Amino acid sequence: MKKTILTYLEREDGASAVEYALMCALAVVIFGGAFAAYSDLLLEFFTNFIDNINPF
Repeated sequence: MKKTILTYLEREDGASAVEYALMCALAVVIFGGAFAAYSDLLLEFFTNFIDNINPF
């Protein structure tokens, strides 16, 4: 059987490289969305804070 990179990257528990890549992509999407929401809240907080300090 020809060894492809997918069979080469198979782990001991049987999860293939495709499933592993999908899990990593899902984790990136989840953490990226959480970070984007958090940074958006921080940005809004600081702009309101600066506006309260300097109303001009």
